[in-house]
Amino acid sequence: MIAAEILGRILTGADAYADPHRGGCHHVGIKGVVIIALSADVFQQLESYASETGELVRARALKVRAVPTRAVYPGGSRSRRS
Repeated sequence: MIAAEILGRILTGADAYADPHRGGCHHVGIKGVVIIALSADVFQQLESYASETGELVRARALKVRAVPTRAVYPGGSRSRRS
């Protein structure tokens, strides 16, 4: 993603501090770090933000299913041949 490279590498000046002898490998590219903190209450009421975020998390949560104890596959013990 180009936005991540612009923010993480170019904006932070990571190129100037990368040392290939200390982990700044040129074959995988130079990566920097950017942390952006936003205050949700600047954009909307905090209660509304918390409520909508909770709904999104619940909607996207994975439902765990029971893992079968055995597998059934073609040619296995439950298959019938004509």
